[in-house]
Amino acid sequence: RHAAIGGRTELRALGRGPRGGVWSAFVGPDDLDAIVEALAPLPGNPRPVFPDWPRCGEANLYFGLNPVKPDTVPERGAALFTRVSRTTRGRDVLAYSMLVVDVDPERMPHDRAATDAEKAEALAVANRIREELRAASTEPMLADSGNGYHLLVPLLPIPGDGVASAARDVHAILRAMDGRFSTKAARVDTSVYNPSRILKLYGSLAMKGENTAEHPHRVASI
Repeated sequence: RHAAIGGRTELRALGRGPRGGVWSAFVGPDDLDAIVEALAPLPGNPRPVFPDWPRCGEANLYFGLNPVKPDTVPERGAALFTRVSRTTRGRDVLAYSMLVVDVDPERMPHDRAATDAEKAEALAVANRIREELRAASTEPMLADSGNGYHLLVPLLPIPGDGVASAARDVHAILRAMDGRFSTKAARVDTSVYNPSRILKLYGSLAMKGENTAEHPHRVASI
Protein backbone atom coordinates (compact mmCIF):
# COMPACT_ATOMS: atom_id res chain seq x y z
CA ARG A 1 0.00 0.00 0.00
CA HIS A 2 2.84 2.39 0.81
CA ALA A 3 4.55 1.51 -2.47
CA ALA A 4 1.34 2.27 -4.39
CA ILE A 5 1.41 5.76 -2.84
CA GLY A 6 5.04 6.12 -3.94
CA GLY A 7 6.80 5.64 -0.61
CA ARG A 8 8.74 3.13 1.44
CA THR A 9 7.85 1.41 4.71
CA GLU A 10 10.15 1.77 7.69
CA LEU A 11 10.79 -1.25 9.92
CA ARG A 12 12.41 -0.57 13.27
CA ALA A 13 14.01 -2.91 15.81
CA LEU A 14 14.49 -1.69 19.39
CA GLY A 15 16.95 -4.09 20.99
CA ARG A 16 16.87 -5.29 24.57
CA GLY A 17 19.68 -5.91 27.05
CA PRO A 18 23.01 -6.72 25.37
CA ARG A 19 21.26 -6.33 22.01
CA GLY A 20 20.27 -2.74 22.82
CA GLY A 21 20.14 0.00 20.20
CA VAL A 22 17.90 1.05 17.33
CA TRP A 23 18.03 -0.54 13.88
CA SER A 24 16.05 0.63 10.86
CA ALA A 25 15.17 -0.75 7.42
CA PHE A 26 13.20 0.87 4.58
CA VAL A 27 11.42 -1.75 2.55
CA GLY A 28 8.98 -2.38 -0.27
CA PRO A 29 6.90 -5.30 -1.56
CA ASP A 30 9.93 -6.93 -3.18
CA ASP A 31 11.61 -7.24 0.23
CA LEU A 32 9.06 -9.54 1.89
CA ASP A 33 11.21 -12.69 1.77
CA ALA A 34 14.25 -10.72 2.92
CA ILE A 35 12.29 -9.30 5.87
CA VAL A 36 11.27 -12.77 7.05
CA GLU A 37 14.84 -14.02 6.73
CA ALA A 38 16.28 -10.95 8.47
CA LEU A 39 13.95 -11.14 11.47
CA ALA A 40 13.75 -14.91 12.01
CA PRO A 41 15.43 -16.00 15.26
CA LEU A 42 18.88 -17.49 14.88
CA PRO A 43 19.78 -20.76 16.65
CA GLY A 44 21.21 -20.61 20.12
CA ASN A 45 19.47 -19.45 23.30
CA PRO A 46 21.07 -17.28 24.37
CA ARG A 47 22.99 -16.87 21.17
CA PRO A 48 26.34 -15.07 21.04
CA VAL A 49 26.39 -11.38 20.17
CA PHE A 50 26.67 -11.24 16.40
CA PRO A 51 27.70 -8.04 14.62
CA ASP A 52 24.21 -7.54 13.21
CA TRP A 53 20.71 -6.44 14.22
CA PRO A 54 18.56 -8.14 16.89
CA ARG A 55 15.92 -10.58 15.66
CA CYS A 56 12.42 -11.52 16.79
CA GLY A 57 12.68 -12.43 20.48
CA GLU A 58 15.66 -10.09 20.99
CA ALA A 59 13.94 -6.81 20.11
CA ASN A 60 10.57 -5.17 19.96
CA LEU A 61 9.80 -4.77 16.25
CA TYR A 62 7.71 -2.03 14.67
CA PHE A 63 6.59 -0.67 11.30
CA GLY A 64 5.96 2.90 10.19
CA LEU A 65 2.30 3.83 9.94
CA ASN A 66 2.72 6.06 6.89
CA PRO A 67 4.89 5.90 3.74
CA VAL A 68 8.30 7.55 3.84
CA LYS A 69 9.53 9.82 1.04
CA PRO A 70 11.98 7.88 -1.15
CA ASP A 71 14.43 10.80 -1.24
CA THR A 72 14.81 10.71 2.57
CA VAL A 73 15.60 6.98 2.67
CA PRO A 74 19.33 6.33 3.26
CA GLU A 75 21.17 4.10 0.84
CA ARG A 76 21.17 0.48 1.94
CA GLY A 77 24.28 -1.64 1.96
CA ALA A 78 24.38 -5.42 1.93
CA ALA A 79 22.44 -5.63 5.21
CA LEU A 80 18.69 -4.99 5.35
CA PHE A 81 18.89 -3.29 8.77
CA THR A 82 21.26 -0.49 9.75
CA ARG A 83 21.96 0.77 13.25
CA VAL A 84 20.80 4.39 13.44
CA SER A 85 20.91 7.40 15.73
CA ARG A 86 18.13 9.24 13.87
CA THR A 87 14.75 7.78 12.95
CA THR A 88 11.94 8.94 10.66
CA ARG A 89 10.44 12.34 11.43
CA GLY A 90 7.16 13.93 10.42
CA ARG A 91 8.75 15.87 7.58
CA ASP A 92 10.01 12.58 6.08
CA VAL A 93 6.45 11.27 5.61
CA LEU A 94 5.11 11.28 2.06
CA ALA A 95 1.39 11.12 2.88
CA TYR A 96 -0.96 10.56 5.81
CA SER A 97 -2.67 7.29 4.94
CA MET A 98 -4.01 5.54 8.06
CA LEU A 99 -6.04 6.32 11.16
CA VAL A 100 -5.19 4.05 14.07
CA VAL A 101 -7.15 3.66 17.28
CA ASP A 102 -4.80 2.10 19.84
CA VAL A 103 -6.55 0.72 22.93
CA ASP A 104 -4.37 -0.37 25.85
CA PRO A 105 -5.34 -1.65 29.29
CA GLU A 106 -4.46 0.41 32.33
CA ARG A 107 -1.76 -1.42 34.25
CA MET A 108 0.76 -0.64 36.94
CA PRO A 109 3.60 -0.68 36.44
CA HIS A 110 3.37 0.16 32.74
CA ASP A 111 6.57 -1.65 31.80
CA ARG A 112 5.12 -5.15 32.05
CA ALA A 113 2.91 -7.27 29.81
CA ALA A 114 -0.84 -7.21 30.35
CA THR A 115 -2.63 -10.04 32.07
CA ASP A 116 -5.33 -11.88 30.12
CA ALA A 117 -8.01 -10.08 32.16
CA GLU A 118 -6.44 -6.67 31.47
CA LYS A 119 -6.19 -7.42 27.77
CA ALA A 120 -9.88 -8.43 27.70
CA GLU A 121 -10.78 -4.97 29.03
CA ALA A 122 -8.96 -3.41 26.06
CA LEU A 123 -10.81 -5.68 23.64
CA ALA A 124 -14.15 -4.63 25.10
CA VAL A 125 -13.36 -0.96 24.45
CA ALA A 126 -11.99 -1.69 20.96
CA ASN A 127 -15.15 -3.62 20.04
CA ARG A 128 -17.39 -0.75 21.13
CA ILE A 129 -15.44 1.65 18.92
CA ARG A 130 -15.47 -0.86 16.08
CA GLU A 131 -19.26 -1.07 16.17
CA GLU A 132 -19.49 2.73 16.16
CA LEU A 133 -17.27 2.91 13.07
CA ARG A 134 -19.30 0.20 11.36
CA ALA A 135 -22.45 2.21 12.03
CA ALA A 136 -20.75 5.05 10.15
CA SER A 137 -20.12 2.70 7.18
CA THR A 138 -16.43 2.27 8.02
CA GLU A 139 -14.97 -1.22 8.43
CA PRO A 140 -11.75 -1.09 10.49
CA MET A 141 -9.27 -3.94 10.62
CA LEU A 142 -8.84 -5.33 14.14
CA ALA A 143 -5.26 -6.12 15.14
CA ASP A 144 -3.76 -7.52 18.33
CA SER A 145 -0.74 -5.53 19.54
CA GLY A 146 0.22 -8.19 22.08
CA ASN A 147 -0.96 -6.24 25.13
CA GLY A 148 -3.91 -4.37 23.61
CA TYR A 149 -5.67 -3.82 20.30
CA HIS A 150 -5.46 -1.62 17.20
CA LEU A 151 -8.26 -0.56 14.89
CA LEU A 152 -6.76 0.27 11.48
CA VAL A 153 -8.76 2.58 9.22
CA PRO A 154 -7.24 3.22 5.76
CA LEU A 155 -7.64 6.79 4.51
CA LEU A 156 -7.47 8.35 1.10
CA PRO A 157 -3.78 9.40 1.18
CA ILE A 158 -3.30 13.05 2.15
CA PRO A 159 0.05 14.21 0.74
CA GLY A 160 2.40 17.15 1.09
CA ASP A 161 1.22 20.16 3.04
CA GLY A 162 -1.90 18.26 4.07
CA VAL A 163 0.02 15.82 6.31
CA ALA A 164 0.24 18.16 9.30
CA SER A 165 -3.43 19.15 8.99
CA ALA A 166 -4.50 15.50 8.76
CA ALA A 167 -2.50 14.72 11.91
CA ARG A 168 -4.32 17.48 13.79
CA ASP A 169 -7.68 16.14 12.63
CA VAL A 170 -6.80 12.61 13.73
CA HIS A 171 -5.63 13.94 17.09
CA ALA A 172 -9.02 15.57 17.58
CA ILE A 173 -10.80 12.33 16.63
CA LEU A 174 -8.71 10.31 19.11
CA ARG A 175 -9.36 12.78 21.92
CA ALA A 176 -13.08 12.54 21.21
CA MET A 177 -12.94 8.73 21.24
CA ASP A 178 -10.97 8.80 24.48
CA GLY A 179 -13.63 10.94 26.12
CA ARG A 180 -16.45 8.77 24.86
CA PHE A 181 -15.15 5.20 25.06
CA SER A 182 -12.23 4.97 27.51
CA THR A 183 -12.87 3.30 30.86
CA LYS A 184 -10.96 3.03 34.11
CA ALA A 185 -9.63 -0.31 32.86
CA ALA A 186 -8.66 0.55 29.25
CA ARG A 187 -8.03 3.77 27.35
CA VAL A 188 -7.71 5.10 23.82
CA ASP A 189 -4.13 6.30 23.26
CA THR A 190 -4.40 9.90 22.00
CA SER A 191 -0.70 10.11 21.06
CA VAL A 192 -0.77 7.92 17.93
CA TYR A 193 -1.73 10.73 15.55
CA ASN A 194 1.78 11.86 14.65
CA PRO A 195 2.68 11.11 11.00
CA SER A 196 5.91 9.24 11.80
CA ARG A 197 4.22 6.96 14.33
CA ILE A 198 5.37 3.35 14.55
CA LEU A 199 3.19 0.37 15.45
CA LYS A 200 3.96 -3.14 16.65
CA LEU A 201 5.02 -5.33 13.71
CA TYR A 202 2.36 -8.03 13.44
CA GLY A 203 3.82 -11.50 13.56
CA SER A 204 6.53 -10.42 16.02
CA LEU A 205 6.81 -10.89 19.77
CA ALA A 206 5.63 -8.07 22.07
CA MET A 207 8.05 -8.02 25.00
CA LYS A 208 7.44 -5.82 28.03
CA GLY A 209 9.08 -6.67 31.31
CA GLU A 210 9.75 -10.25 32.36
CA ASN A 211 7.98 -13.06 30.54
CA THR A 212 5.85 -14.84 33.18
CA ALA A 213 2.72 -16.96 33.21
CA GLU A 214 0.64 -14.04 34.46
CA HIS A 215 2.34 -11.41 32.28
CA PRO A 216 3.29 -13.32 29.11
CA HIS A 217 5.08 -12.08 26.04
CA ARG A 218 2.66 -12.54 23.14
CA VAL A 219 2.84 -12.54 19.35
CA ALA A 220 1.13 -9.52 17.79
CA SER A 221 -1.29 -10.46 15.02
CA ILE A 222 -4.10 -9.36 12.73
